[in-house]
Amino acid sequence: MTGKPLTLGPSPRGRVRQPPIERLLDWEQRLYQFIEGRRLRPFAWGRHDCALFAADAVQQMTGVDLAAEVRGQYHTAKAARDYGDLADVMDRTGLPRKPHPGLAARGDVVLLPARYPRRALGICLGGVCVAPGRMHLEFFPADQAPPLIAWRVG
Repeated sequence: MTGKPLTLGPSPRGRVRQPPIERLLDWEQRLYQFIEGRRLRPFAWGRHDCALFAADAVQQMTGVDLAAEVRGQYHTAKAARDYGDLADVMDRTGLPRKPHPGLAARGDVVLLPARYPRRALGICLGGVCVAPGRMHLEFFPADQAPPLIAWRVG
């Protein structure tokens, strides 16, 4: 499955054409406030799932909405899967993959190993990664749940 296109659409090579994303000067404070504001929010497909959580965090840090075209377009797990595998979805955003997931830095998007029945997108906070859980945000020490893939934000 190729998945539905995100943002500006694929280039001839299948990558999204997008200007480089840069972090705002106060990105760390914005990220902190974002995490605190979402800390107790329960998981909800199409509103607070792992893909939109990661996109919302990137938007807070950069002002760029990677998920603008998909917001409000799905509300179930099945409909979310129509967009493709999480790694493919992130690759289509145009964010560059880091050469090794262990190089993830604070603010980068990460693909976390399976928790519950599925893998999840989250945000690296340094030695800890965060992603939506069923009832609230969950924090994963990177040495216990090392990211499988990392994408550089800014």
